[in-house]
Amino acid sequence: MPQLDILTFFSQIFWLVIFFWSLYAISFYYVLVPICFLLKMRHKKIKLLQGNSALLEQSITDMNLFYDKTGPLFWNVIINSLSKIATNYKESHNYHTENSIKWINSQLNK
Repeated sequence: MPQLDILTFFSQIFWLVIFFWSLYAISFYYVLVPICFLLKMRHKKIKLLQGNSALLEQSITDMNLFYDKTGPLFWNVIINSLSKIATNYKESHNYHTENSIKWINSQLNK
């Protein structure tokens, strides 16, 4: 059998080492490095998102505290403003309606 021939051992081992060393180098530079880069970026992104989520949770609690303090006051201001606008509109409408009726009557009486 030619595989077990002692004269060809060195040649077979040489090419085996060359082949596997080149396979290792190619897989290292073109496969492992990008995979490691992606894993590092994912890890950084996860850390960043976790930090942002903590910041977001803090801002939500701050907004809730602010709303608890100023929410009823805010709604009271809005409701009072809307009621003042409604009463002013009614008064204005009544005033103009009365003046219009007076003017129409004065024109009809002429």
